[in-house]
Amino acid sequence: MEVKEKEIHLKDYLRVVMKRKKMILLFFFITVVTVVLGTIGTTPLYKASVKLKVEKNDANPLSANYGYSRYDPEFLQTQTEIIRSKAVAEKVVAFLDLENTYGSFFPEMENPPFSLSVFVKDQIRMVKGWLISSEEEEGAARNLRALYFGEEASPASVIAEALRENIRVAPVKMSRVIDVSYASEHSVFAALVVNSIARAYIERVLEMRMENIGYTLDWMKKKAEEERGRLEKSERRLQEYLKDNNIITIEDRIAIIPQRINQLSAELTSLESERKRLATVLDMIAATSADMLESIPVVAANPRFQEVKANLFTKEQEILEASQQYGPRHPVMMRLEKEIAALKANRDQEVRMILQKLRNEYQLTLANEKNLEEQFKRTTSEAMRLNEAFGQYKILQREVETNSQLYQALVARIKEQTITEQIRDVDVWVIENAEVPEHPFNRGLKKNFLLALVLGAFGGIGLAFFLEYLDNRISLAEDAEEKTGLPVFGSIGMLTGDEMARQKVLIEAPHSVEAEAYKAIRASLLLATSKGLPSSIMITSYTSGEGKTLTSSNLAVAIALSGKRVLLVDADMRKPKLHKVFNLSNEKGFSGILAGEDCKKGFIVNTGVENLYVIPSGKKPVNPSELISSDLVKDMVAAFEKNFDVVIFDAPPVGLVSDPIVLGQRVESILLVTRSEVTKYDDVKTCIRKLGGLETRILGQIVNAVDLKKQGYSESYYYSEYYK
Repeated sequence: MEVKEKEIHLKDYLRVVMKRKKMILLFFFITVVTVVLGTIGTTPLYKASVKLKVEKNDANPLSANYGYSRYDPEFLQTQTEIIRSKAVAEKVVAFLDLENTYGSFFPEMENPPFSLSVFVKDQIRMVKGWLISSEEEEGAARNLRALYFGEEASPASVIAEALRENIRVAPVKMSRVIDVSYASEHSVFAALVVNSIARAYIERVLEMRMENIGYTLDWMKKKAEEERGRLEKSERRLQEYLKDNNIITIEDRIAIIPQRINQLSAELTSLESERKRLATVLDMIAATSADMLESIPVVAANPRFQEVKANLFTKEQEILEASQQYGPRHPVMMRLEKEIAALKANRDQEVRMILQKLRNEYQLTLANEKNLEEQFKRTTSEAMRLNEAFGQYKILQREVETNSQLYQALVARIKEQTITEQIRDVDVWVIENAEVPEHPFNRGLKKNFLLALVLGAFGGIGLAFFLEYLDNRISLAEDAEEKTGLPVFGSIGMLTGDEMARQKVLIEAPHSVEAEAYKAIRASLLLATSKGLPSSIMITSYTSGEGKTLTSSNLAVAIALSGKRVLLVDADMRKPKLHKVFNLSNEKGFSGILAGEDCKKGFIVNTGVENLYVIPSGKKPVNPSELISSDLVKDMVAAFEKNFDVVIFDAPPVGLVSDPIVLGQRVESILLVTRSEVTKYDDVKTCIRKLGGLETRILGQIVNAVDLKKQGYSESYYYSEYYK
């Protein structure tokens, strides 16, 4: 059943918002309160910034590409990490003498103001201490630190670590400029620190360059002396080996033998493959009975065999045609039979010749393979003997070449480093020094409040649409018909009152909106077929609790009130309810009729409603599925249709038992009951799939228990105030 896509209008979006307005308002309130409290409880911080121009200096007087700057995507990120390093922070501490002056910027306060961010950080730090560390682990860490790095961290080191936490470095896009900022509770302190960071960074870059070049030169000079000694030793060993072994005379043979080995290997591989193929064919022949040998591909594909088989087929056609004119002892028939016998003998002879030829080919291939294997072994042994001598020569030769290249590279590098020792690899300029900030940057209450309003509103609406997208349940009649492809005959609102009153709403409240809804469904059923109301209808659902009995009883009353004789049958023999709805005895009923009892003996009961009769389910049988599968059901339905205008069967759920699938084969039409906010679209599709293979026609569905207010509608969306 093809499902057409529905065009989405603005009112559909408004419906989703109204449907989930409580959730949207809750999300909005939590977002605004959280942002406002976080802003108010934040400690005021002042941020000062300095801009640095940083360029990589690739200028090399010994290189041909002088002045060419090579693209390095990691360069600015590397410089960012250097600026945030502890070495730079320690230089800042030294420049500003913070070890002695830090207290003047931040005097200890007896009653510091409450800060939400500080409180949260302290709690997180406390929890991490509980989870990760213990007294024994802390003692062991202190012992190791005292052994390798000193007894305790110095005050300057502690201040440097504190500075690093508030340093922020951000490269400016599409430029070679880096923005360095520092945030602090003291505005003057922030400006002093960030300006000192620029100076400390420049000095640190120069120190790193000098340290690196000094270490490199010392190491390369020592390494060059070692490599020169290795080169001299390797050259002497090579000369001695050349004198002791006549390497030159075997070089030609060393070059030829691998070609011979490759040739033999290729031929050997080809013969081995052919031998395995023939062996496979022979194994197939051995496993095949004599009368089935001609079906083997190698036999069937033989041209002579095909020719003999074609002649045999022609003769068989001739004898088949002659048998229609002559008897079995006619000379023509006897001649054809002799010719066929000769052709069959010829066919068998061809099969034997083909098989013998295959065996001969296998033996020849096996002998050739063994011969090639011997040649391959001899050639390989000869190659190994030659390679053993020649290999040692190549080892010594490579050792000389490697040592020579390494030594020459080290000498060249030492000369280059000596010449370029004074050249800087990073150029840094201070474009803009930091000034003392006048206002804190994290106390924008108005901006944060407006941002919270926007985030709360759009976040709540977005969450509402996301939940609506994930919601796979039927909500309204339009959704049910659009997403399942099954027509909707009507929808019923949320019924109030006790259960018995809801089951007979057309009797208890004949002028209610719900009663009019059932009458509208009755009118739709009148137009469902060309002859009007279907003579027999089965009402079912996917699972229990979706309102199939409620729909069956009220729809039966609605049709009966229109003057039609209606028979309502409780076909749910597992959990019957109709006898309770109409306050009837359940001793006799549908199960008794299926068991073979006479249906005229008190099974059909008058409900007191004009034109409405009921057959209860009867006593609960041991095997309801087997009873409803009997051939008696077809005759029973036909008898009911003769005596009543409409027969309605209240069947059990399709998703739980097979009874409605069997009963659906006997009735004219089927109605599916779905419940708003309960039944899923996949459940309806499952019902359609299970009932779709039946010869009967599924008329459509009725959406039950639609809460229009919860869906974002007023009841007047569906029903006019005229019916109130």
